[in-house]
This record gives sequence, C-alpha cells and structure tokens, in this order.
Amino acid sequence: PNGLYYKQIDPFDCHDYGPVIKIFTGMVEIDEPVEVNGHKFYKSHFSNPNNHSLVIKVEYGESSFLFTGDLEEEGIEYLLANYYGNEEILEADVYQVGHHGSSNATTTELLGVIKPKYAVISAGFSGDRGRGTGWDHGHPNKGVVKMLNE
Repeated sequence: PNGLYYKQIDPFDCHDYGPVIKIFTGMVEIDEPVEVNGHKFYKSHFSNPNNHSLVIKVEYGESSFLFTGDLEEEGIEYLLANYYGNEEILEADVYQVGHHGSSNATTTELLGVIKPKYAVISAGFSGDRGRGTGWDHGHPNKGVVKMLNE
C-alpha cells in the first residue's frame, strides 16, 4: 500500500544525502474484472499501454517530485483506487504533468491528491512544431493548463 521504496530498488546507501525514491503501480494485466476499493476495472481498462506507466516519486531534502509518465484517466483512476487510504504518499511539491499536458493525463482528483506547488510540462520549445514535440501532437492542452493554474 505504500509503493516500492528506494531500499528495494536502489540499495546504494547515501546515508542522509541521497534521494528517497518510491515507485507506484500503473495498471496490471487481468483476464477477469477486478474490484479495487469500490472501483471495478475490466480488461478493456488495461488495453492502453500508457496506463501501464509507473508512477515515481522522488524526495530529496525538503522537496518532492511526482512523475506519472503517460498514465491516462483510467490509469489514474486505478492508481487512486489502489492507494486509497494512503493518498498522502502521492503528495508532492512538483508535479511533472502527465503525457506532456495531454487532456486525458491529469484530473482534478489527481491534483487534489498530489497538491503540487509547481507543475512542469515537458512539451518541447513552443516554436519548434512539426518535429515530434508535444506541441506537434496538441500538447499541452489549454484545459489542463487552466486546471493547473486554478
């Protein structure tokens, strides 16, 4: 319920100077419907590979950062259901906005759990379009930027 901690994934001991890294699950493969904390998930929820993104939290000193990869709405719903009752472990000062600011990769529920002070969107230089950047694919979404600002 607390994710996979840094001592399990990176046994190198930096004493009190190294970052604390925690990994949380994206989605999993299922054949039969599964219920997680009152939410029912079906095989179709898991068909999108983006929803298998790992969620990684890095704590360094007084700062914390949360990376959600390309997790989309159904994956976010699963993440929040899977860690229900332990949501505070997902709180972070800095949120690396999911899927380059895509409209389906950040929800108000997720932001309510993360409670970020800052958000960073990786979409490339806004003037560099047509070269496979986030901008070339319509990212970041204006609605997401508005949601972050609010």
